[in-house]
Amino acid sequence: MQRFFLLAVTLLLAGMQAAFAVQPTWAKGATAFPEQCDPSKTQVCKPVRIPAPDGKRSVEVRYRKEFVSGDWVLRAHLRVTTPGRGTHEAALPEGFQDIDLLWSPDSRAFFVNGGNGGGY
Repeated sequence: MQRFFLLAVTLLLAGMQAAFAVQPTWAKGATAFPEQCDPSKTQVCKPVRIPAPDGKRSVEVRYRKEFVSGDWVLRAHLRVTTPGRGTHEAALPEGFQDIDLLWSPDSRAFFVNGGNGGGY
């Protein structure tokens, strides 16, 4: 009975995550996230943890309030955690849109891809 309950909760949570998730644009199997959000709509820009396939490394997408082009926005920043090397912060290039993050199968690297509306 306990196993059935655990399975049901797991499936429910997975379904909820899929319902609210942004679909990847560039890479099948990637995790997609918005580059920025309106601060009044914080439910869209909640932190997202993206674990590596080995489960030892991870990238967490966090949002910071910044003043951009005369307005306040929440901009995505990456927090990379690696065993033995600690945690490091990384900013994304300005203008990225439709961002996808995909880990390599060996968990030693990840790829971040995004468009900028055809500007580059």
